[in-house]
Amino acid sequence: MTARLCAVVTVALVGCASPSEDRDVSRSADPNEGRVGGPPYKSYEALAQALPKDAMGNLDWDAAVRDGLLDPLPAIDPGASGMLSLPLDVPLDPHIPGLEVVFSHETHTYWLSCDGCHPSIFAMQAGANPITMEKIYQGEYCGRCHGTVAFAADTGCSRCHERLAVKAVLLATEATDEVLGDIVMDRHSSANYQPAVVFRHWKHRRHFRCSACHPGVFEMRAGANDNTMDALLAGESCARCHDGLRAFGVALETCSDCHSGEGP
Repeated sequence: MTARLCAVVTVALVGCASPSEDRDVSRSADPNEGRVGGPPYKSYEALAQALPKDAMGNLDWDAAVRDGLLDPLPAIDPGASGMLSLPLDVPLDPHIPGLEVVFSHETHTYWLSCDGCHPSIFAMQAGANPITMEKIYQGEYCGRCHGTVAFAADTGCSRCHERLAVKAVLLATEATDEVLGDIVMDRHSSANYQPAVVFRHWKHRRHFRCSACHPGVFEMRAGANDNTMDALLAGESCARCHDGLRAFGVALETCSDCHSGEGP
């Protein structure tokens, strides 16, 4: 009975601690505010309107970096440097001639370090990875990111198969306004009478490259990260940044900034 009463009181307090309408909680106490060019993009719609698109209408994050619209940090710790991009192109032999893919390590290692993909997703041996479109659609190989946090395979044909003319991919699915990378974390929330936390990749990707969190802080596999309040209060997990200095801290008055069903 006592535990249930505490839970009810907690929910009541959380309901009173609603986030302010005039602040973007993901940028609160953010000393890197000046690093990101252009407006702060307080909504996904504003971001989508400001960033460049590819031929199919997907957000082109790489072009945004090249154009100076975004300057994401390579690591969480201030002043820490990330891994240098690896200028290595790897031709991938397609099953259908004329659909050649040249995988750019340089593009991918800007965002993600080598251990994000090797050896857990791709074996580091030529010819050891039987990549097919079917497997990508099933979430394997390139599909671990493409379709979840990066453009989907069926909406970005010409981004990978560079020899394809735009008019040759008209049968491909056109990109939608769907927000990629939203992750609902409800494993512990519902057990504690709290609304689920919806993690927004797009908000965090404005400020940090993928390698800042993956795989050092969060393993890149659904269900692999047991994010608990005990871990956050110990300065782990999300609290690596949400410490009250770089971003809003873990406290009673900030509960609903995450447990809102809308996401930080």
